[in-house]
Amino acid sequence: MDFNIITNSESISKESPIQLNDLVNFISSKLESSSSGIIDTQELNSLILKEYQSKSSKYKYLVQSTKLSSPIVDSDLTISSNFGAIWDSNKDGYISLKIE
Repeated sequence: MDFNIITNSESISKESPIQLNDLVNFISSKLESSSSGIIDTQELNSLILKEYQSKSSKYKYLVQSTKLSSPIVDSDLTISSNFGAIWDSNKDGYISLKIE
């Protein structure tokens, strides 16, 4: 399956364990090694988080991926979106809100 990875924007500090080219190459290798050339958004997020968590636990990671697909050009569009994060909940904490 053909794919193209385009950078929409980036803001990466020099100290970051993630560099744009490394991330693009990592995703490309996972897509190329997939038998169908397609990876589920949840699987892709898990692969990215696992890869970068092993590089450094000093940073927090938030990964969001969205997949748009349509079997035929003029048909309904299927949208899959997934979000993943890694942080130290004991040290970093969190806030959960419900809006009704």
